[in-house]
Amino acid sequence: MTVELVASPGQGYIEALRRGLADATSFVLVTAFASQAGLDLVEPLLEQGLARGGQGRLVVAVDRRGFNATGLFESLLRLKTAHSKRLSVGVVMEDQGLLHAKALFTQSPTGDRLIVGSANLTARALGINHELGVALGGVEGNVRHAFHQFVNSIAPRSLDGEDARAFLEKRGLLERRPAATAPAPARPQTTAPLAEAFGRLKRLPPLDEVPEQHLAGWIRQGYLVGRGRRTLDALVLRLPQEQLVRAGYIRPPRREVIGASSHETRSMGYGVDLIPTAQAEVLRRDARRVSLLLSKMTLNLPCFGLWMPASYWDVFLAARDGLRAAHDLTPERIREVATTHRQYLLGDGLAAELDLILARLTELDILVDGRGDALRGYLLPRLQRELQLRTPDVLASCLEFRTARQTWNPHEQTEAPFRQLMVDLVQAVFAATYRTGDWPRRFRSHAARQLAVSIEDRLEEGGGEADASTATSILDWAATWESPNRPMEVVIEEFRQIIRDEVDFPPPALEDLIGGGDDDEEEGGGA
Repeated sequence: MTVELVASPGQGYIEALRRGLADATSFVLVTAFASQAGLDLVEPLLEQGLARGGQGRLVVAVDRRGFNATGLFESLLRLKTAHSKRLSVGVVMEDQGLLHAKALFTQSPTGDRLIVGSANLTARALGINHELGVALGGVEGNVRHAFHQFVNSIAPRSLDGEDARAFLEKRGLLERRPAATAPAPARPQTTAPLAEAFGRLKRLPPLDEVPEQHLAGWIRQGYLVGRGRRTLDALVLRLPQEQLVRAGYIRPPRREVIGASSHETRSMGYGVDLIPTAQAEVLRRDARRVSLLLSKMTLNLPCFGLWMPASYWDVFLAARDGLRAAHDLTPERIREVATTHRQYLLGDGLAAELDLILARLTELDILVDGRGDALRGYLLPRLQRELQLRTPDVLASCLEFRTARQTWNPHEQTEAPFRQLMVDLVQAVFAATYRTGDWPRRFRSHAARQLAVSIEDRLEEGGGEADASTATSILDWAATWESPNRPMEVVIEEFRQIIRDEVDFPPPALEDLIGGGDDDEEEGGGA
């Protein structure tokens, strides 16, 4: 688990919140005070996460001074209306005990994050006040469980129901409307409603197992596997960009507006390779090949990781070994070139490479005027210390590909992980729909392809059509499965209407996996 202090004044605190939300598949944001200006700082990222299928929860306090004003609650209700099935909003009333906590918990493909500190969700707290917090990365299950227990223990009053506005108006938290607003027109149906399509399906026989055993069987059919990422970050000494921006050495990344709703951000990710650049590029290219191989054979379950059918495992091992054998990138070879390159860097090489980077920063007008010598004096000893730690033996170990079969073991034996598993399976199958806006008929992932074919077959049996509208309806339907208000047996039955108890996963041919080379990048991957 990584630990980072975040602070304001400055951008440290708000940037930590934004990093946590940038790729989040779910979030829980708890704050005592919130202002419209504070919500504006993170609302675009909240909406982006919800729009791509994520789940969110917002909990705010209603304090006796009325700090959280009516405009804020209007915004919260507007967010809730726009993302009704993906966002939950709650308020903690004064008589329930003072809510003083400020925290953001996020889950993403790169791991769980938790930010706890003193800053409320206000513009002053996140930019002007003296605030301090801790950002934790790679949060473990016991911490995640304890955080969710805390959020549930404060018992916020839900604003998810139809009575939310009346509840807030009665307490003076919203201005009363003179007349009810006419409901928005329903979205036109381009296909038969899902309930109608699935209602014509032949009902599956009763389960022979209890629901938890049936769902766990999905995992027993295959394996949860590691990401397959090599620790390539150890092969380069990188400039600490955010620290240099905060310290006033360099300017923030340039954001250039292209059109009314488009932009380009120019990054400054400079670093010094610890093996010759030519070998480093070969190593990174090989890592991309292995990453592509893994994406072809797995299904990306947002909350559980990469899942591979059991029938694929032996083919995966053979393909991985074939990629390894195709390149002269053994640990011995990396250790050899790293040792030679280290002699250059320990001499004048590191200083020379740093001077080239500083010259480039000056050329692009990224380096703050008059700070060049100070920046060099700060960076050179820092990079020298890092170089001492990254020995050739450390670099050679980065080549190892550690993906292996793992046992699926929920952090607690309740039905909650199984509800999430069902939602994950549907979201992973239709991941390409988020990107393409269409029913995903081409997949990089063979596992996702087989599941999509199975779902399409079931739709055709019931007279339904496999298109983008149906995919979106299925995603919206699956989002309700996590609600504890829906009985587990009902959720199981709906899940089985979409995905059969048994799905065949014929293993792909070996030549289909490793024959594409560097440019084998299909559109609309499902993993």
